[in-house]
Amino acid sequence: MGHPPLEFSDCYLDSPDFRERLKCYEQELERTNKFIKDVIKDGNALISAMRRFTGSSAVSVAKEKTEKYEAIGSGLIGLE
Repeated sequence: MGHPPLEFSDCYLDSPDFRERLKCYEQELERTNKFIKDVIKDGNALISAMRRFTGSSAVSVAKEKTEKYEAIGSGLIGLE
């Protein structure tokens, strides 16, 4: 999807055709800006989720290290 070129010589004439071409570029920039903001928002949400997961997994690993297990038959039973 290409846009018509913006010619410097057309800008000082300020013709309706130049305005239309300029409007196409402005709309594309607005869509691109919205997309970038969405990517940043999703990236921040992912980082936040990773931090929560890392924190919760660190707590469960620490808890597992402190629990004692005793083997009975073929299964393990946690003793607190």
